[in-house]
Amino acid sequence: MAITATIIRAKRITATQVELSEPLPDDAGEIEVIFRPAANAALQHNDDLPLLEWLQTLPPGTRSKQDIDAQIGQLRGEWDGR
Repeated sequence: MAITATIIRAKRITATQVELSEPLPDDAGEIEVIFRPAANAALQHNDDLPLLEWLQTLPPGTRSKQDIDAQIGQLRGEWDGR
């Protein structure tokens, strides 16, 4: 069985309670929670700013086109003709 992870933002309510910003998948069952502080607020989209303008405010990535193309090629190779 493959293990998948879903990132859901949450707000701390008490030392043992959090409020999720969206529901868990219906088949979630028992889950494991890993705590990490949320990404910098500057990276969070402001609904008043059009999406394309917001994207232009983000810092540039550090990966080369060749690196990204190589990763895509590797992933496609794992599809086994699907």
